[in-house]
Amino acid sequence: MLDEKGFKKNSYEDILSGLIKSAQERFGADIAIDQNSVMGGILRLVASTYNEIEQKQEDSYYSSFVSTATGVSLDRLAKNFGLDRKIDTYAIVDLAFVGKPGYVVKANTSYKNGDGLMFTLSSDVQLDNQGRGTGIAYANETGKKYNISSNNDLKQVQPVGDLYSILTKSNATGGADAETDTELRNRIMYATKGLNSSTYGGVVSSIRAVPGVTMVRIVENHSEQTDQYGNPPYTIHIYASGGDDSLIGSAIFKSLAIGINTYGNISSSVEDEAHNKHTVMFDRPTEKQIHVKVTATTNDSFPVDGVNKIKQQISDYMTTLEMGKAVRFSYMYKYIYDNVAGIEFANVLIGVDEDKDNLQSKDVIVTPFELPVYNPDLVNVEVVNG
Repeated sequence: MLDEKGFKKNSYEDILSGLIKSAQERFGADIAIDQNSVMGGILRLVASTYNEIEQKQEDSYYSSFVSTATGVSLDRLAKNFGLDRKIDTYAIVDLAFVGKPGYVVKANTSYKNGDGLMFTLSSDVQLDNQGRGTGIAYANETGKKYNISSNNDLKQVQPVGDLYSILTKSNATGGADAETDTELRNRIMYATKGLNSSTYGGVVSSIRAVPGVTMVRIVENHSEQTDQYGNPPYTIHIYASGGDDSLIGSAIFKSLAIGINTYGNISSSVEDEAHNKHTVMFDRPTEKQIHVKVTATTNDSFPVDGVNKIKQQISDYMTTLEMGKAVRFSYMYKYIYDNVAGIEFANVLIGVDEDKDNLQSKDVIVTPFELPVYNPDLVNVEVVNG
């Protein structure tokens, strides 16, 4: 039913009740309408059909709004703001080889780390007279889990005696998971504040469009003196989590007005249309891994994939957090109770790496330049059927 308050779907029970009332008015109050009678069976079949129709009507209604649309419907709304859903991408990493001097490490050879994540060398690498060389490798699969750290020890899938060690020379970058509905929805919200313009919202929107970027924050210093965080006068200090350095630098350059000075520890060289070089500065926040333990007492309405649904709700909450924003354990209850059926009682404990053996029902407070991050491997969900 659609009225001035929006669309309200009738439940199956309400539809069936209305059909039974109509049948009794037409054929008499003593007509057999239990589920084993002919009329009762027909009424329930019709009620089920009407319920499915109303469900589709409700889905159609809510697909028109950014806050409630999902899947393809959300993708189409995003295009109204010039946005596309970010696809999953492959990580890239520089490898450092040590082996027999002169040995040629062949392209397309594969290496894996202790977690079984595999990378493939892009081109041949000949070791110098000291037995050292470097080469670029690509992840065999997409995903941010392939953004492994520097000095990660890799093993060749088919070992050779002339190659002694393989280390990641730098952090792997560029790996990203496909953008979720929640992440895309957040980007659309930023886009409404000024798509690709030099406004605060426009700069954030431009950087967040880079594959793999999950968070952006800008610290401005409009004064004539260095601020409390060490930012020089008349600069902006941009923090971005995830994504490739060069792509972030390009996004910053394209969205900032001329004459704006950037500051940070990471520099990216960007070329304008006249092929002049410009240096853009920015930084990465310090990531703080959040551990979560959920113990839930459930009933028969709890879905088969309920554990994954609980983890998804925690993920949805974590995507709302920004640099310096505390993690509120109590907020997770609302996400879980409101979106996962069949939970009679839930207990949520959280903490950081140093608290992983002693999680508590207590907020995690982070510093202004720390970013709380979500890792599904650090979420433990225990379910007991009540």
